[in-house]
Amino acid sequence: MSATHGPKILDFKLVDGQPLQLDIWSFAEPSEPKPAFIYFHGGGLAAGTRRTAIPQFLRNEAKNRGWTFISSDYRLLIPATGQDILDDVHSLFEFISANVPQIDMNRVAVGGGSAGGYVARLAALYARPRPKVFYSLYGIGGDLFSSLYMDPPPWKDVTELAKIAPMTHPTAAQRSQLKYEWNAPFGPHDQIDGFAPNPLRIPLWSSLMTEGVFLDFITGVEGLGEKVRAASKIKGELDTSSIPTEVRHLIPQFNIDASFPPSHLSHGLDDSSVLSTESTKTHEQLNAAGVPNELDLVPDVGHMFEWNREDEPAIRKVIDSIALFLCKYLEA
Repeated sequence: MSATHGPKILDFKLVDGQPLQLDIWSFAEPSEPKPAFIYFHGGGLAAGTRRTAIPQFLRNEAKNRGWTFISSDYRLLIPATGQDILDDVHSLFEFISANVPQIDMNRVAVGGGSAGGYVARLAALYARPRPKVFYSLYGIGGDLFSSLYMDPPPWKDVTELAKIAPMTHPTAAQRSQLKYEWNAPFGPHDQIDGFAPNPLRIPLWSSLMTEGVFLDFITGVEGLGEKVRAASKIKGELDTSSIPTEVRHLIPQFNIDASFPPSHLSHGLDDSSVLSTESTKTHEQLNAAGVPNELDLVPDVGHMFEWNREDEPAIRKVIDSIALFLCKYLEA
């Protein structure tokens, strides 16, 4: 299976009779199984497709090394929760293990950009076989109790919130109409045939932040974000005791230990969409657990800092660092 111009599309799971798919680029015909990089797209866990903002440098590295590169669907928040996303990750790995023999499943890297960083964290924690490397590109999930999630702004765009109320605050009738979605393109550049943009999904991420309910929808526990805020205010510091045991596995920072795979994290210091503390928190936890890791904090750049800037010296330095890290662990 060799792809020089475009990916092969494979169905890996059916949900409500519709396929979740993966795009797979195989740049060589290996005589033996080779490493792979599995990428999860961004979009706030609320929008995007498997073709949203795929970092060209990662795909190029796979091509140059003869690795397989995969970009995968996963169900988006509402009505899906983090548990549904995790279930999709398990299904993806089971499918690849059984159906893509050119991949050495003991030499797989997982990574994600922005919200895809959360999905990649779940894969790094729970996928089996365990991924060999984890990569976060300005990824979320490193600190789900940062001010971005826990301190909603006092202002509210009432018009915007009203638009998405059928998803975030549905009536009983509206709830029964909610359907799983995993293809919500931002525009023609990430369009998947047969899927039209859902206009409610584009503003959904920012609205979840505005209302301070992102934690609710990740865990499926209504009102959880407010419970944590209230308890923390009383205690004078972060208090997560109200988070039920049965959903704590969906909060990656609760589960990092010495078994977490070697990790590379890169983040722009001026990122206001996903705070760089998401990456520094993970870096600190990995250091404490004794997990090999590297953190690149890039000054004077924000979200999607590498986009159309891969040839700039500061950006190229980060990209080269990532490539060396991947090779160190995938080619060993």
